[in-house]
Amino acid sequence: MNDDSIFTIGKTHRICQDYAHTGNKNGMFYAILSDGCSSSEHTDLGSRIMVKTAEKYIEEIDSPCY
Repeated sequence: MNDDSIFTIGKTHRICQDYAHTGNKNGMFYAILSDGCSSSEHTDLGSRIMVKTAEKYIEEIDSPCY
């Protein structure tokens, strides 16, 4: 399976507030996406932290989930 991500900035935003990551852990393909909240500051950092935390949890799983 091939995977990829693309980010585009909304017309009313100075920075992209979304973050995504895809991967493969022992044959289990996953996609993680966090949509930043445009009504608060630094949601771009919050989005990255959420995705990286989920990714770390997935990487620590010892066996496939199927």
